[in-house]
Amino acid sequence: MKLDPFSAELFVFVSRCRTRLRILYWDRTGFALWMKRLEKERFSWPRKVEEAYSMNLTHAQLELLLEGVNIFQIKAHSTLTFACMS
Repeated sequence: MKLDPFSAELFVFVSRCRTRLRILYWDRTGFALWMKRLEKERFSWPRKVEEAYSMNLTHAQLELLLEGVNIFQIKAHSTLTFACMS
């Protein structure tokens, strides 16, 4: 993945059966691992390996993912940018 494991990033992994999700992160004193296992449902996750290999999630998307929402089918409003006229 060519990412720095000692950065402030969270690394999220889902099991093949998509019933377990693990979050790995560095907390300045060591690595911490958080796990959630679903008893009846499955986590939504891209089927294609290329799509799931490395992606960026926002804090809100991670919260929705943990709540069971399929974040990959949600379409947010487009971000608008405006240029200042001088």
